Amino acid sequence: MTDIIGTPGDDMLSGSPGNDVYRGREGNDVITGGGGSDSFYGDDGNDIITGGSGNDRFDGGSGDDALYGVGGSDIFEGGDGDDLIVAGDGNDRIDGGDGIDDLRGNGGDDLITGGAGADLINGGAGYDIASYANDTAGITVDLMAGTASDGDQLAGIEGLTGGSGDDHLIGDAGGNILDGGAGADLIDGGLGYDTVSFAGHTTAVTIDLSLGTTSEGDSLISIEAATGGAGSDHLIGDAGSNVLDGGAGADLIDGGGGNDYVSFAYRLSPVSASLSTGTSSDGDSFISIENLIGGWANDQLTGDDTANHLSGGAGDDLLAGLGGADVLDGGDGFDTVIYQSAPAGMVVNLAAGTDSDGDQLISIEAVTGSRFDDVLTAGNDGSTLNGSNGDDVLNGGTGNDVLRGGAGADTMAGGAGADRFVYASISDSGTAGGTRDRITDFSRSDGDLIDVSAIDADPGTAGDQPLTFLGTGVFTGSAGEMRVVGLSSGVSIIAIDLNGDANSDLVIDIDTDVTDLTAAAFLL
Repeated sequence: MTDIIGTPGDDMLSGSPGNDVYRGREGNDVITGGGGSDSFYGDDGNDIITGGSGNDRFDGGSGDDALYGVGGSDIFEGGDGDDLIVAGDGNDRIDGGDGIDDLRGNGGDDLITGGAGADLINGGAGYDIASYANDTAGITVDLMAGTASDGDQLAGIEGLTGGSGDDHLIGDAGGNILDGGAGADLIDGGLGYDTVSFAGHTTAVTIDLSLGTTSEGDSLISIEAATGGAGSDHLIGDAGSNVLDGGAGADLIDGGGGNDYVSFAYRLSPVSASLSTGTSSDGDSFISIENLIGGWANDQLTGDDTANHLSGGAGDDLLAGLGGADVLDGGDGFDTVIYQSAPAGMVVNLAAGTDSDGDQLISIEAVTGSRFDDVLTAGNDGSTLNGSNGDDVLNGGTGNDVLRGGAGADTMAGGAGADRFVYASISDSGTAGGTRDRITDFSRSDGDLIDVSAIDADPGTAGDQPLTFLGTGVFTGSAGEMRVVGLSSGVSIIAIDLNGDANSDLVIDIDTDVTDLTAAAFLL
């Protein structure tokens, strides 16, 4: 890190590609940053400061300064004077300070504080919030009119944060997030689907959308969604479709009438939530909730016997709709739909996004079947099919699929692509006719593999011991051996002797020539 310090006069300062600190001192300075995450201090004078591609910090100091962000998520403090702050495309924090400031968020999701003075606040693109959290007297902010009672003019703002006084916050036609802060506030969402937020609160709060009240003395108008804070909150919906996020704490969430959602969209750690039990791993309790929204981690969401909408969000999620015609949307990540509680065998087609329960499957990459006889079909981009129990039929797609039949006599076809047929236990296939798995389209030229690496050749020895591949040789009476036998043209078997009695403990029928079943065909 390099300190670049100006003189008491009017300086022109520029830096390196590294992380630099610029100090203009007195005078009207022109400072231009390079790459890296730089810190700029204009100090006295009317300064012009332009950042670089990193996450920069700007402090204009006194005077009428012009601060320009370029890339990254920057922090701007205008200080005293009438400042111009133009942010870049990152998620920036802008504080105009005293004076009549011109504050422009441009791209990204920005947090903008005008400070004292009648400021021009334009959030630009992204979801931007204008904050009046430092105001101690009540303020009125109207996004529909684009005005505030302290003289600010607002445009491109989607959310508002009030201060410690009795504020009046009014939304516009979009989906606004309105946080009144402390005080007995009047919060009017206006048109659109609007949220009242207590995300910054550390004590328990009650939010009742049906009555339009909160335990903090707030009055709510045209609010459809609510977010609690860190306490054990009580959130109550109304007759409409509400999205309720309890935040941290063990919350009681009652959707009331309508088709309601509990949201964990801002959670960074895994969450397990079940509509069937009405509980979550956060300690929350649900009443009259029909739908769940996951967060950023690997969540497990379970529905009930009605039609639910389960949305996994980011992460590798597990979704179980249970009864009803559900919408199961994995979102980002590698997501799995689970049917282990199904009362009968399932037909699931990831390519079509359907199943035999009438569910709609969106962004699902893996399936775990029921205890019964299932038919599971992969999607087009590489899927994982787990048959679980039952005599299942597993059909791969055009991608590189992973197929595991589980217990029962399963029939598996990988389809196109380099597919992997997984056996994790001796119980995954029988030995007698009618109890054995069958692989119908094994192709070494496609890159298919048979994965038996999870079967420990010697469970009595610490660690995972690989099986010994004998090729077409016979069992020798040693534990943990695997052999292949060609029965006829295009028909072979794979046999494993786990206990060393020279008899097969697992047999797989496979429709391929034995010459294809070299050691290269297996993951041992």
